[in-house]
Amino acid sequence: MIQRRLVHTFLSLIFIAVILSGPSVFGNENPPVVKNIEFVNADLRDVFRSLAAAGKFTIIIEPRVHGNVTLALRYGVTVKDAVSVIAKTYGYSCRWLTDSPTALVGSTQFIQINFDQKVSKVYQLKYAKAKDLAESLEVVIPKTRIKTDLQKNQIIVLANEIEITNIKELIGKLDREFQPIDFNIQMEEVPNAIWNKLGIANKYQPPHMGVYILKEQQMKAIAEIAPNLITESNFSGLDNHPLKIFMGDKIPLIITKKRKGDLNYQVEYIDTGTAISFIPQLN
Repeated sequence: MIQRRLVHTFLSLIFIAVILSGPSVFGNENPPVVKNIEFVNADLRDVFRSLAAAGKFTIIIEPRVHGNVTLALRYGVTVKDAVSVIAKTYGYSCRWLTDSPTALVGSTQFIQINFDQKVSKVYQLKYAKAKDLAESLEVVIPKTRIKTDLQKNQIIVLANEIEITNIKELIGKLDREFQPIDFNIQMEEVPNAIWNKLGIANKYQPPHMGVYILKEQQMKAIAEIAPNLITESNFSGLDNHPLKIFMGDKIPLIITKKRKGDLNYQVEYIDTGTAISFIPQLN
C-alpha cells in the first residue's frame, strides 16, 4: 500500500476543518453537530473561537487560558458539547449563559463573574478595514453591540471588562501589517514501511487524509529514500490569514439525462485532487 504525504517548508501549518449542520447552538432542540473536525498543534484560544464562529455563538475566554491542541472530534458531537469537553480536558471550566448564546471559558472564579456592567469603547484601526474586523469580533460580542465608522476606520463596541480584554486581543492580532509568505508544497508517495520505521501509526486510508507534524530528523529520513514526487506547487499567502489550496485538475464527467424518452448527454467538469484549508503561521 502506498500512502501520500504533504511536505511543507519555511513555516508551520495549522489545519482546521469544521463542517456543521443547523443554524445555531441556541433556539432549536438540535444544536449544530460536528461532522468532521481535526485540530493539529492549534492554539487553544483559536480552537474555541473557530467553534464559536462555526456555531454562530459568542465566547468569552479568560486571559489565562492558553496552550496548543491536537485532537479530533467525530460526527455526532454537538458544538456546545465540544466546547465544554475541550475546556474540561485542558483543565478549565465552561459556563453557558442562560439569556444569550454565550460561553464563558476559564477558571471557576472567572465564570462566576457578573458581566452586566458595560462601557463604550472606540478603536482606531491602522491596517484592517473596520467592516471586516467588525465581523471577526462577532465571536466575542453580538453584532448589535458593534458599530463601525467607515470614514474614520473606527470600531465602537459596547462591552464589559473581560469582553474588552478579548476584543483587544483580536484587534491586536488582526489590525497589523501582515507579512507575505512564499512556500512550497510537495505531494510524494511513501511506502507504509517507512511510516512504521519512523514510529508513526498511519491510521488514515484513501480517500481520507490526515495530518502529522514531522520532526526534522523524520523529514531527513524520508528524503533519503528519494520518494516518488507526484506534484509540486508554489503558493503565496499572508501570515495568520486563512488559505485554501487545491492540488489537482478538473476532469470531464459525462452526465446522462432522460427527457421525453430521449437520452441527453452533458459534460461537467469536477475537481479531482487534494484540497487543503489552513492558517499559515510564522514562528
